[in-house]
Amino acid sequence: MFQTKHAGKALTIMLSTTLLFNNKLMNAQSPGIEWQGVYGGTASDYLTSSRQTADGGYIIGGYSNSGINGNKSEDKIGLYDYWIIKTDSAGNIVWQNVIGGTQNDYLNNVEPTADGGYILGGTSFSDSTADKSENKNGAQDFWIVKTDASGNIVWENTIGGDAYDYLHIIHQTPDGGYIAGGYSDSGLSGDKSEAGQGFIDYWIVKLDATGNIEWDNTIGGSGSDNLFDISLTSDGGYIVAGSSTSGISGDKTEAAVGNDYWILKLDGSGNIEWQNTIGGSTEDIPASIVQTGDGGYIVGGKSNSAISGDKTEAAVGGNDYWVIKLDASGNIEWQNTIGGTGSDIVNKVMQASDGEYMIAGTSASPLSGDKTEASMGLDDYWLVKIDELGVITWDNTIGGNKSDNLVDVQVTADNGYKLGGYSSTGINGDKSVAGFGGIDFWTIKLLPEICPVPFGAYADNITAIKATVYWNPIPSIELFQIWYRPVGSPTWLKKTTTTNSKVLKSLTPETTYEYKIRTKCLDGEFGEFTALNNFTTLTLREADMNERSFIEVYPNPANAHVMVSVETTFVNGMVVLMAITGKVVYSQVLEGANTTIYINNLTSGLYIISLNLDGNIVTEKLVKE
Repeated sequence: MFQTKHAGKALTIMLSTTLLFNNKLMNAQSPGIEWQGVYGGTASDYLTSSRQTADGGYIIGGYSNSGINGNKSEDKIGLYDYWIIKTDSAGNIVWQNVIGGTQNDYLNNVEPTADGGYILGGTSFSDSTADKSENKNGAQDFWIVKTDASGNIVWENTIGGDAYDYLHIIHQTPDGGYIAGGYSDSGLSGDKSEAGQGFIDYWIVKLDATGNIEWDNTIGGSGSDNLFDISLTSDGGYIVAGSSTSGISGDKTEAAVGNDYWILKLDGSGNIEWQNTIGGSTEDIPASIVQTGDGGYIVGGKSNSAISGDKTEAAVGGNDYWVIKLDASGNIEWQNTIGGTGSDIVNKVMQASDGEYMIAGTSASPLSGDKTEASMGLDDYWLVKIDELGVITWDNTIGGNKSDNLVDVQVTADNGYKLGGYSSTGINGDKSVAGFGGIDFWTIKLLPEICPVPFGAYADNITAIKATVYWNPIPSIELFQIWYRPVGSPTWLKKTTTTNSKVLKSLTPETTYEYKIRTKCLDGEFGEFTALNNFTTLTLREADMNERSFIEVYPNPANAHVMVSVETTFVNGMVVLMAITGKVVYSQVLEGANTTIYINNLTSGLYIISLNLDGNIVTEKLVKE
């Protein structure tokens, strides 16, 4: 295990002149606001989730106690209700739906589903009233609602034990079901199949496609263990982040230092594969975790711990952003404490399309520490981008003169960013749309960044005459360009593709090639190249010559003529066209890469094209129409 100290703060002073000539940092400015939307009534409306939909619009969700006023078209049902809004790509309301019982119902997560509908997950205090078909099991329960594409309820399920069960997050799983995570202090009762371990435990529930429980798992130690996020992993399992005060007890194999990050890797059945307790001497609470492109994980939350335990940097203010990069086994690769002299709280982390990381949260800090802009009100949206080593690329403070809380960020299809949170600010500062009441949903669409640089490039499937180059996909990029050449050659060869891979053909055996990749952006301009990578082709074998990938016969079937294209180097070549009986009907010396054979005088049927390239025979079938 190794840790990389945050270098950005020290370098800012010592290398300020040098940074002016660093293209990455010189161009590293946050994107501007493209548009913003405010949604609410005259009371309190709290946005908790926002996702782009397949049609380019957005689904926005949270909870509301507003009646019919502002741009809320449906009356409240209980004290607080689920409120979901579908917008178009410019943030205009397409439809909305209020869903709830007669008490408090708090929606914490909404996501599109594969069938074009939506899954809603939250917590309910309501019995069987209005939209709720089941009584609560305890004081409060998980309440999961599946809707169709228009927001109409398809099914809903109340899930809980005899006490308090709070759902934070739900995702659709590859099998069409769902994984839901939160925390519970219920014992063995109701839908809970296991007794509690301590005061509060992680509680994870797997549902099938119609909301029936497949399994549940109560995970914890003797103290308080609060699950805040769960994400799917590439191996079919899950990564879980929460806080823990438990010592070595129950499922906990490491004692907490204070109130610490507790990270769990689960398999597809909810069994623990590994865990890591990470923290300092006081309070460190994670909010969000996702798997990264390298197979590791990025986790972010708040911390007020000094240098202690796993914390290698002193606190900047009351609470700071604390971002940790883990490898695939949960070991710390690097960490960064980011903040100003006030309170800064992370609510969401994610990997951007260029491989860097977006950190979204709320800040009450003035211009200080890592904050490059003064606060505008009591709390502001604070968006921070960091590179692959945790060094700050840029930060952006967005807000008005009151309280603005950023809870969500995502990359949009055009490589911009969609921010979602809630606000009590009127038209002031960055807020250009008036609010409707005390607190409203506030969403912001940021412009795309500069043309992103591809990342994660590597070569595979290398033979003597070809290789396939891969890189990570980038949403909304329609064209990639790859340049390659033998090392030492003055001439670059160029290929384009609309996918995140390209087969390079007609290569020279036993030769080292270097390559670089860039993107073509929506404005038609090309971005910067990746760093140079290289691969070496293998020794030529007869097996390489028998691969069909370097010859093309087209059209096939053919009527009047057929083109034979050879994408490999050769000295002596001959093409022979034979009937299926073996009778030669045409032969020609190959003088270049492309040869046309006229077949209009041949009878219909199956023929064999045989290529002799430097003594290596390649055959291909041809159908004469």
